[in-house]
Formats: sequence, C-alpha cells, structure tokens
Amino acid sequence: SRSAGWNTFVLHDVPPGIYNLSVTLRRKSADPRLTTYDNAGNGAAEFTVEEGATEMELPPVAIRTEKPPLQPGQIVPEFTLDTLAGGQVTGQSLRGRPTLLYFTCERGARLERELKDLRGLLESLPEPQRPNTIVYMVFNNEIPALAKDPQAPWHAAQHTGGNNASFVELFHVRSYPTMYAVDPTGRIGAKCHQTSQLATALASVLTAAK
Repeated sequence: SRSAGWNTFVLHDVPPGIYNLSVTLRRKSADPRLTTYDNAGNGAAEFTVEEGATEMELPPVAIRTEKPPLQPGQIVPEFTLDTLAGGQVTGQSLRGRPTLLYFTCERGARLERELKDLRGLLESLPEPQRPNTIVYMVFNNEIPALAKDPQAPWHAAQHTGGNNASFVELFHVRSYPTMYAVDPTGRIGAKCHQTSQLATALASVLTAAK
C-alpha cells in the first residue's frame, strides 16, 4: 500500500517465522536516501541511490513474526492507558459493554479523515449500543484537534512512555490500522484491518451483547 509517499509492504496475520523480502525501490523524489525497517521498527538500514539512478535493489529484509497478533476468541489482556484527556482507562473498566480497540499509525490530515469516518460510524449507532472505544495512535506528532475533542465518542491515547509503552506489544500489533471488536466479557469477537470492514466487525459483538 502507499501512504504519505512511502511504499509500504504489509503482512497480515502470517504464521510465526522469519520471512525474507527482496525489494526494488524506485526513486520518487529528489531525496536520494531510502530507509527500510523491520516490521517491529527495531532495526533500520539506510541506503543511498547512486546519482542518476532510478532504482536499486535492497538486500533481503528480514520480517520477524515470532509473536502472532491476538485473534478472535482470545481474551483481551488487562491494561492501563493514560489518555490525552489526562485520565486513565483500564481493560477492567470497559467490561460489561462492547469495546472497540482502534490502532492507527496515521497522523495529520490523514488521521483527521480517518477519525471523522470513525466518529460518523460510532455516532450512527444508538447510544446504548455504542461501544467503548479506544483510539491508540502510535505516532506522537501531528495529532489533530479532533483526536482530543472531549465530546468525541472515544478515549484517545498515544504511544508514549509509562503505562502506554507496552500497549501495542500486549496485542502484538504489526500492521495498521488494526481494529479489535471486543464483547462485554472481554473476548475478541472480530478483528479487521480496513475501515470498510469495521461496521461488520462491530455488529458481531453488538449482536452478542443484546
């Protein structure tokens, strides 16, 4: 997929193991630097395209998937998050009502569009059926005002230190967006990676809650 000028390769829910990707990068801008990351962002290598070249082949990139993401049927692990509003939300406090966990790596105008779509979907539901929602942003800059709106139907949190540092690892999230629809008992009812699938994912836990 393509995002903000980056060519991004996404592996969804593949079995544990190590996968080697061979990549050819083609120059899209005047910046000669190209950077590749492993899927956890733990390592990076920078390459420079020779002047005048239009493409280059990178050495194989190792993609590690030792810890598969949580899947439907599993129980959400207990957590404590510090929110942008200055409060805290815990997994236990969300029990008794369906919950949506929304992980995103977008920022700026793209994040704002994403949040507008999410807000429209949530506010289209009758208030008694509206799930508790956590929007978790893995980038800490270019956060639109909408994310912090106290009237928005979600708890917003960023990938910072303290309680929030290990939230992504609790779920082993490796691609974005990732959305978990959780039933009132804390069990994952559905998971998806596209906002077009979100209404269907939520329906599975909203129906079970009736």
